Amino acid sequence: LPDALPIFPLLPTRSFGPGAVLNLRVIWTLVLVFSGISFPGYLARKALGAIGWVVTGMIGGLISSTQVAFSFARESRSRPDSHLPLFGGTMAATAVSMLRVCAVCLILRPSVAAATLACVALPVLIAATFAFYSRPHASAEQASVEDNSPLSIFTAIYLALIFAAAQFVASFARTWFGSAGLMGSSGLLGSFDIDALVASVAPMLRHGMPTAEAARALSFGIAGNTAVKCAATLVWGKGRFRRNAVLGFACILAALALSIFFSKNL
Repeated sequence: LPDALPIFPLLPTRSFGPGAVLNLRVIWTLVLVFSGISFPGYLARKALGAIGWVVTGMIGGLISSTQVAFSFARESRSRPDSHLPLFGGTMAATAVSMLRVCAVCLILRPSVAAATLACVALPVLIAATFAFYSRPHASAEQASVEDNSPLSIFTAIYLALIFAAAQFVASFARTWFGSAGLMGSSGLLGSFDIDALVASVAPMLRHGMPTAEAARALSFGIAGNTAVKCAATLVWGKGRFRRNAVLGFACILAALALSIFFSKNL
């Protein structure tokens, strides 16, 4: 984090904006946290080079499971015989990305991490089972996904702008439309960027948002992100990869819906 760290002490600690939801130091802290979590995955890719599809997907989940889904869907067009390893890599990335959200929540509020993990436990298990099932069918082909370093100053500034916009949108939706507005905006933000979703919840947690509401909002966002990946594999995928991936994502979405329903009624 050499480029982003020196900026941190220069940022003001005072909150501003509508409802005082924007805090530049908090936003930059989130940028550092997400960059720090993504960097091991980036290093692993660079160190390991071309590796198997499932392992590539698992590592890619630390950076962007959506990117993995798009990339593997395109690969399925030119590598139809590798449909199962590609499917397994996509599921592995999805499982890791959900656990990644829970890991970040540990920093924001441990109770939110626990509540979110309870909501995503079944979807993670389903995705991991699909990924494990594909392992015996792994081909000898090697895989790689291009990505940029998450520690560059330009990436950090981009994340900061996205996080600030996400925090404003989520706070506005909750203020004017209540819990329904928050859930809707969370689904929209999650479909766009799962990191922005987590960042949008941070200021509301500082202002006393209940743990259960935060966990449901994050679950709605994860569902939105999963729906986007499902759509990507449906549009860009081909053959048996597309059939398997759509089925896998449908099972994950159904499990998320059940988890959200039961968490609301407990």
